[in-house]
Amino acid sequence: MPVYKDSKPTKDGRKYYYRVYYTNSSGKRIKGKSKRFKTEKEAKSEEAKFLLKSNEHQQEKISFKMIALDYLENRKQRIKPSTYYDITKIINVHLIPNFVKTIDKITVLDLDNFKKYMDKRGYSVKYKNDLIMYFKGIIKHAKIKYDIYTTIDDKLERYSDRFTPAKKMLFWTYDEFKRFDEVIDDLEYRTLFNLLYFCGLRRCEALALNWHDIINNKIDIQKNVTYKTLNGLWEIITPKTKNSFRIVSIPNKALALLTELNEYRTSFTNFDEEDFIFGISRPLPLTTLQRKFDNYIKKANEGKKKEEKIKEIRLHDLRHSVGTLLHINGADIREIQEWLGHSSISSTNR
Repeated sequence: MPVYKDSKPTKDGRKYYYRVYYTNSSGKRIKGKSKRFKTEKEAKSEEAKFLLKSNEHQQEKISFKMIALDYLENRKQRIKPSTYYDITKIINVHLIPNFVKTIDKITVLDLDNFKKYMDKRGYSVKYKNDLIMYFKGIIKHAKIKYDIYTTIDDKLERYSDRFTPAKKMLFWTYDEFKRFDEVIDDLEYRTLFNLLYFCGLRRCEALALNWHDIINNKIDIQKNVTYKTLNGLWEIITPKTKNSFRIVSIPNKALALLTELNEYRTSFTNFDEEDFIFGISRPLPLTTLQRKFDNYIKKANEGKKKEEKIKEIRLHDLRHSVGTLLHINGADIREIQEWLGHSSISSTNR
């Protein structure tokens, strides 16, 4: 930092001083001004001593938890609520309990114990690397904002996924979906599952739809619903990526069901175009949707021989199914990417 010269020296001729910005033990940023010195060299020397002392004091007092919470607050305004929810959970559940020391007291042994903690719980390589990424992010935040010197983050290595088998991509053929569709006894859910299958919508895109989002037999996708909120409620947010903003044509079968559901809803006097298509006054809960999906699969497989049963897929696999269906019917990879709203061709190729 620069040394300044006061225009009015003291009686004994001291006129050089320095200004510093440092963080006190409470994490508050403080602006300071030194006493005056006779020479510029002396002022610079004293400044260096002050910074070293304040930095040592800072490392003694500032805990990992304090840095982690400040890191969270710093990121809050720059990320989506759902992402903030995920990071908050990771930090509060996994990181803070495992690193109860001050930053300068974290050792390689602590890192080894943290890896054992993750391994014992059987987390996937991806999830373990996510935890490591956020640990490193917190330490980097400490270095930048609090001028704390440490190399401990360099000693926590990521896990290699070379020997992790790729997840098998599951999907339904059109025949399998037909057998699933035949057992659905609720118009709302039948319409929803048809939209997910034929239009390739993400679950949270479909659940966020209002009636005014249907324009000229097409779906205008401009939003998502998230249930990952700290207050436990749902929230409407922007789509996952810029490619997620898209307009999707509704195939005939799904359109017929959507029309039938609309006619039923508009028969009530309190109908509103702002109503959610699936849920009316509030979006259907994801847990309810998943439970219904699993129950209808069980119903479709009741009394069937093993070779006659439809595959027990995830709800998200309906998106894979429409991608496969489009490919079989001659769509090229770029068209499928745009239909699904993927941000890259590599996502579609998987």
